Amino acid sequence: MDFLLPLARQWVAGNTSDEGLRRARVANGRGLGAILNFLGEHYTRRESVEATLREYRAIIAGIDAHGLDAAISIKPTQLGLGMDEDYCRENLEEMRERCQAQGVFLWLDMEDTPYTSATLRIYEETSREYAETGVALQANLHRAVDDLRAMMPNAIIRLVKGAYREDSRISYRRKTDIDENYRVLMRILFEEGRRFALATHDDAMIQEGLTLQEEYQRTLEFQTLMGVRDPLKRELRTRGLRTLEYIPYGPHWFAYFTRRLRERPRNAILMMRSFVRS
Repeated sequence: MDFLLPLARQWVAGNTSDEGLRRARVANGRGLGAILNFLGEHYTRRESVEATLREYRAIIAGIDAHGLDAAISIKPTQLGLGMDEDYCRENLEEMRERCQAQGVFLWLDMEDTPYTSATLRIYEETSREYAETGVALQANLHRAVDDLRAMMPNAIIRLVKGAYREDSRISYRRKTDIDENYRVLMRILFEEGRRFALATHDDAMIQEGLTLQEEYQRTLEFQTLMGVRDPLKRELRTRGLRTLEYIPYGPHWFAYFTRRLRERPRNAILMMRSFVRS
């Protein structure tokens, strides 16, 4: 699938940590912070986990060496959560120590619901050791409000709508329901939280966030995906709002690439046109 990589580069920095770091420097040059993510999830082999650890060691060292305004974001199953929770803790502890030593913010991505409770447990443990640690919370889950209230006020939250299709008994399926829960969670964050991120490209959610920020004046940042709505990023930045770009990279880019195509059919049309022109 490497022949598709030039097309995927709208959303993926490339295969290597050097390419990820290079894209972070570009983001910094545009006044944006960066969040670097080595693509991969649901590992069942320790060899895959060890490869992930090597990548994040290189990324953390590169952030420090180049003086980048950048964080890292890790999926717990990349660290072995699907194999053994204690093994994941051990690996996350190493990442936490490296981030703490270099002053790099550490984000934990949230995955599908078999891992939700364990991810929140290991986040709570890690954040007690290193305050510059945050976790994603998915608004499509019924449990999200209870989870959020249990973590207030000290948790640092990245509020997302949720990328995994879950059973309707535990998740909202309709966009209107997910949006409404996102609004509920956002208000809790502004009323009870201290520091958090809104990860969305939805104009209605962003506008509501801006309105609440005027009222509550919290430590707020917006997080956006690489290659998505660059004019929005410029607008948020010119308003003086901290804005970060989520930058994925790595050889497991194809699944991420196809998700971006599914999210917006027009992306697939543009890709096919590029084939015709080539």
